[in-house]
Amino acid sequence: ETLSLMVVRLELRQMCFEPERLLHLLADVKHGKWSAAEAAQLVGANERLLTALMPSLTPAIDKLVEKSSPLGENDVTCPNSAIELYPERLERVRQVARSRQAGLILVIEHIKHPTNLAAILRTCDAFGVAEVAVVQAPHSTRIELDSAALVHASSSASRWVKVVEYASTEACLQSLRARGYFSVGTALHAQRSTELHATSLLYPQLALWLGNEARGLCTHTLNALDALVHVQMDGFVESLNVAACAAVTLA
Repeated sequence: ETLSLMVVRLELRQMCFEPERLLHLLADVKHGKWSAAEAAQLVGANERLLTALMPSLTPAIDKLVEKSSPLGENDVTCPNSAIELYPERLERVRQVARSRQAGLILVIEHIKHPTNLAAILRTCDAFGVAEVAVVQAPHSTRIELDSAALVHASSSASRWVKVVEYASTEACLQSLRARGYFSVGTALHAQRSTELHATSLLYPQLALWLGNEARGLCTHTLNALDALVHVQMDGFVESLNVAACAAVTLA
C-alpha cells in the first residue's frame, strides 16, 4: 500500500505532520506508545476501525518507516525521529488528543466570510471540538477550506480540526442522523427556540448548527433540526457575530 493511499485512507490530510512522522506515530500504537483512542482522534478515524485495520496496516507502516530511516552500519536500532526530535511536541499532541470531544460537531451553514470561518475554527480547536461540518452556499463564492489563507487566518487551527464539506444541508443532516447525532440549531426569533443556558444539551452525540452572518440558518433547516436555542441578548444590539456566537455556544 503506497504512502499516498494510506494518507487518504486514514484521512490524514488535516494533520500538520509530515507523512513520515505520521507513519512513526501510527506504528507506535502496536508498541504501546500511543493508545488506540489517541491515535483515532488525531487521524480522524473510528477507534474500533483503526484497531481492526492495524494488523493489516502495520506491515506497510513498518516497511515505509524502515525505508525512510535506514539503519547505519553502527546503528543497533532504528530511531523514532518523531519522538527523539520532537518529544515536547509529541506530548502536547497527546494532551490535545485526550481533550478532544469526539461526540461534538459544529455545523456551519452558508457562511460567507473566510475570516469568520477562521475564527470559528480557532475557537473549535480551543474548546476541543474535533470536527467541523461546512455547508457552503449555492451560487456564491465558495471558501477554499484547504487554502493557505485559511490556515494563516485560523492560526493553523484549520489543520488541527477535521473540516468536512457537504454539498447540501440535506446531505449533512442525513450523514449526522446516520451517525446518531442530535442536531441543535441557533435561532434567535424562532418560536420553539429556548435560551441556551436554560437548555440541557447533554447528548452523547451532539451537532450544534450555526447559520449565515446575515440570515442565520435557512428556514427549511430550522424546521428539520431536533431543537433550537438562542443566546439571551440583554443589550441594545440584537444579535452576536457568528464567530462570537460559536464561542458563547461552545463555552
